Amino acid sequence: MDKDLIEEELTQLSRRGLFLKGGAAAAGLTVLGSPAAAAFAAGTATKIKVAVVTHGDTGSFWSVFKKGVDQAARDFKARGVSVTQVYANNNVAKQVAGINAAIAGGAKVIATSVPDASALKDPLSKAASKGIEIITVNSGLGAFDSLSTYEVHVGQTEDVAGKGAG
Repeated sequence: MDKDLIEEELTQLSRRGLFLKGGAAAAGLTVLGSPAAAAFAAGTATKIKVAVVTHGDTGSFWSVFKKGVDQAARDFKARGVSVTQVYANNNVAKQVAGINAAIAGGAKVIATSVPDASALKDPLSKAASKGIEIITVNSGLGAFDSLSTYEVHVGQTEDVAGKGAG
């Protein structure tokens, strides 16, 4: 095997393996260690509010994300999980308002993208101080790292994503 082929196979492994094994394990451990986990695992009708607030729209990229959120909402509805969604269409003020509404509405979990960490730092810190679990999604390498409030990040580096798209 030549060096480029080996590198490509390692990239494939890291993209798929990291997401499927590492990401799923990290997400699973985070959720299983959380207060929300008891309701998910118990199968009882405990009320859990989940808010999904992203900078995206529901166009070609985010529609795939939304489809997954919609399916999860259907799958967990019988267990008392309700899901609200805000797609801010690159409007930071709308995203901040969506996070603040989730806090005021009693969300236990907020899943959010972080296109502008400085703008989202205060509302996410407020959420974390109230015990709300934060999951960051599709934020790009480093964007979510400036926030000490998130439990887990679901995403990949732009290099890996670009190679996959190419």
